[in-house]
Amino acid sequence: MRLWFRRLRDGEARGRRLPVDHYVSELERVLRGPSRMRADLVREVRDGLTDMADALEDDGLVRPEAERAAVLEFGTVAEVAPGLQRELSFAQGRRTGWLLFVVVALQMAAAEIAWRNDPLAVGPSVRLSEGYLCLADLMDKSQYVILALGLAAVAAFGPAGRWLPAGTGMVRAGGLFAIVAVVFKSIIAIHLVALVPGMMAQPLTLGGAAYQAAVFFLPVCFVMASGWRCLRVGGARLRTA
Repeated sequence: MRLWFRRLRDGEARGRRLPVDHYVSELERVLRGPSRMRADLVREVRDGLTDMADALEDDGLVRPEAERAAVLEFGTVAEVAPGLQRELSFAQGRRTGWLLFVVVALQMAAAEIAWRNDPLAVGPSVRLSEGYLCLADLMDKSQYVILALGLAAVAAFGPAGRWLPAGTGMVRAGGLFAIVAVVFKSIIAIHLVALVPGMMAQPLTLGGAAYQAAVFFLPVCFVMASGWRCLRVGGARLRTA
């Protein structure tokens, strides 16, 4: 309430924009990344600037001058934004790593359950080709590699990022890897299904279609979308006024 009366007295209510508001708006405009974390960071900056301006106003400065002094002491948007953008980029990379790990792990479990319970796959009359066995081996090994690298991304963009020379270029690389990994895995999965005799001829029921969408198609889309966000936030160029 006290701050509102101060701003009313200093002319903000008449339409003038005070320095802290302008600074925060500019910072919010240039930052890219997870919306909730970005909002939290911007709120912290606003609160810090407001506290600094309050202290300066208590020392005798009028509100506009107090806010200008607080902004000057805090640093320009061009100086502050890169550090905040790095945090946002790492958060997106960490999120993508977790999503990739969880999706691949769940799909591995779902595929194993489906394989063990599908008579076309495990029936005594089924003869699996050499090509199928090679692809299945490639799928198994690639999935474990993807799981390991997903966890590595979580670590690199999490606590370990404070000591590792990880930059936003690594975030872009992580996003690209996530996209390529799920596309590569999906292509192999389609070929594996095609190589099982009679599997492609099975009628796809409504329940089967819903299962495929929930377990395979939609999770792949989520990973690709998160990877694309890594490419965007990792390559974001901060354009300040």
